Amino acid sequence: MARPKSFDPDVALEKAMHVFWKNGFQGASMPLLTKSMGIHPGNLYSNYGNKENLFFRSIQLYQKNQRLEMIHFIKANSLDPLSCLKGLLSQMMQAVKLDEENKGCLMINAFLEIHIFNAKIKEKITAHFSDMRRIFENLINEAKDYGQISKYRDTEGMASMILNSLVGVHVFQRHPTTIDQSEILYAELIENLR
Repeated sequence: MARPKSFDPDVALEKAMHVFWKNGFQGASMPLLTKSMGIHPGNLYSNYGNKENLFFRSIQLYQKNQRLEMIHFIKANSLDPLSCLKGLLSQMMQAVKLDEENKGCLMINAFLEIHIFNAKIKEKITAHFSDMRRIFENLINEAKDYGQISKYRDTEGMASMILNSLVGVHVFQRHPTTIDQSEILYAELIENLR
């Protein structure tokens, strides 16, 4: 008869996600992971496989949470697409400012380490950014349909500008000695949404 689990795998995974988020893949040692997760090394291997698989599942969880947050925000603010886009960007910039630990974004942090990962993890990381770009593109196209953004603007280019700006803000935020760029960048992004 199998012994019952003495820990909740979902809670442990959430804790692992936060360890990777704060320390990166390379900085998250196995002792740090198992201690933070509250499990023995054997439990980590038997429940999650190896460190790479645990990381994959962590970024999968992070991506799911981020996507759900964005979708909930959009659904709650769907009457006016341009205001919705501005509000979404404002919320994302605010999250950067409130990040007291300077963790940044787990997916951006993972992208900065992408050269060390296997193809499955690389694919998951790049898919996350493609998914975000599509969300921005959809909002831009809706705003065009409403006449809020010029139909002559390049939707793909605008979505890439937004995504690249968010990436830049998160990267700068990881280094607390750099100047907070979020308010300036937000103002510039809003100015360019015409």
